[in-house]
Amino acid sequence: MKKYLLKNLYWRSMLLCFGLVFFASCGEGEEGILVDPASAAEVPGGVEVAVQQEEEGVWEDEGEGVWEAEDTGEQEWVPLMAAAAASTARNGLCESGEFCFYYNSNYVGSVSDFNSSLGNYGTSQPSCYDFKGTGNGKGSCIRYNAASVWNRTNYTVRIYTGENYTGSYDEFKPDTSGNLSNTYNRNASHQFLNLTTTSTPVPSGFSAWVQQMAAKTSPVCSNGYCQCVALFNEYCQNFLRKSFVSATYAYQLYDKASSLQWTRVSASGTPRAGDVIIWKSYSGGAYGTGVAGHVAIVVDVLSNGQLKLLHQNLSGDKSPRITTDTIPASTLRGYLRPI
Repeated sequence: MKKYLLKNLYWRSMLLCFGLVFFASCGEGEEGILVDPASAAEVPGGVEVAVQQEEEGVWEDEGEGVWEAEDTGEQEWVPLMAAAAASTARNGLCESGEFCFYYNSNYVGSVSDFNSSLGNYGTSQPSCYDFKGTGNGKGSCIRYNAASVWNRTNYTVRIYTGENYTGSYDEFKPDTSGNLSNTYNRNASHQFLNLTTTSTPVPSGFSAWVQQMAAKTSPVCSNGYCQCVALFNEYCQNFLRKSFVSATYAYQLYDKASSLQWTRVSASGTPRAGDVIIWKSYSGGAYGTGVAGHVAIVVDVLSNGQLKLLHQNLSGDKSPRITTDTIPASTLRGYLRPI
């Protein structure tokens, strides 16, 4: 029996060596995940490298495939689909469901992985968001240091040159990857777009709150100011129970609102009841906004595309009121959707 076991182990070890050499020499083979044996880091494309496990008759890779060795005389590699594992953000591995930055081009170097938007990476250690994975750049702040990305999420993701999703950007659709262009070593923030699946429905009592506000005969005031932003703060803090958003002008609310509490919807996006609509500075249009822009609450979206809105500090009566209008996207900064 001992002799048989030694012989069996010998042939298994020979099979392992042959398998590794064979797969490494295939070059462009079956589309999959290339696993770096030194770091076990995954990168887009390549072939799967199988690593022997101790379990009888099973050979398993460290990426996303399982290879089964059938002990029937003629050894055969059979690719099987592995079960998807839940991602763990900020662990230096680019897992399913994450958006990942690489320190170098072509998915080389240390990885920094995320599963949500981030408007400010920080600029220095120890407080900045940094590269976590093994390899070149590990420990460096990711701001202005990323060269390539892999989008393993179900959402389109934009990388911006400015904080809070401003400036030039590169955009990557779901399950795509590539080297950065406009934001190469200039990345300052990134945003997950179309996050409707993570946005909560309009809270219970929204319609009653709207009618309560519209029935007021005097403006809603905040810190002594009774303009349109004061109504937004009433909605944000007292109804939604979200953090105060500090902004000098109404149009700035779009960029200053926390991405942990609000999803940004572009001006050309589709609004829904409960969204906050924000106009540009000097936008003109239905409300002829000045330098401050304007802000209102979307009460309803009508079948003809018009929006029913709750706002205050309009010309004439300054108290809250409901209007129904067609709002050109060209006049808007965008929408904020509560999460």
